[in-house]
Amino acid sequence: MKLYRMQTERLGLNYGYYSISTRKSFDWVPWDCGIEPCPAGSRLIRKFPGVFERFGGPLGDFISGVGPILARRDVAHELASHFRGVEPRPVRIARSWSKRVGSAPAEEVLELWIPLQISATPDRATVNERIDCKECGRIGYRLAGVEGPPSEVEINGRWEMRPGPRRRTREGLQVTWDEMGESHFVQTDGFNLCTEPVRDFIIERAYTNICFYEYGEVVERIDLPSSSNVDAVER
Repeated sequence: MKLYRMQTERLGLNYGYYSISTRKSFDWVPWDCGIEPCPAGSRLIRKFPGVFERFGGPLGDFISGVGPILARRDVAHELASHFRGVEPRPVRIARSWSKRVGSAPAEEVLELWIPLQISATPDRATVNERIDCKECGRIGYRLAGVEGPPSEVEINGRWEMRPGPRRRTREGLQVTWDEMGESHFVQTDGFNLCTEPVRDFIIERAYTNICFYEYGEVVERIDLPSSSNVDAVER
């Protein structure tokens, strides 16, 4: 069964969006290396409910939280009622734009919190780059062989849209059925993934501001291409 990355519009071109307030939504852990940000990723502990700031125009059915993914209250509850592995959680809206301080409950949206979190490491994913922090020793990876969004390419002085890369067979992230259990969602290194039945459910209902990119699959056992990660692991 395939896994898809759930992607919402983040720049507010067509839909409004929320940006999480790091000052109010996280407990900061001291940097091991003193580098901000650490090349291998930030070290934050989420607090609930998360506090967001609202930007842009009208909201779609799904809403970018610039990291977290949000949805209209009815959409979030419908998704959770049909599929396990996602928990609609309340969010709060920061009042920093006005003379008031603090935050207020967001009545129209909920955060889609995914409890199952699995890191994309070379033993379960095809990677094309290893990111080392020389100060704290932390390691991160960038995936190879996954589907990506379309992009603009300059051809003979004109900019044209070209399809993004397609996922290659057996590449991307692999998660076993035992690890997934009954969940239809998994979060990996900040990306929110869903199974093919979830994607089909959302497409059938024509929900707005959501697209999907093939990112991996659920398998009986991990079976990566034999030489896919040699360079990244041995760097």
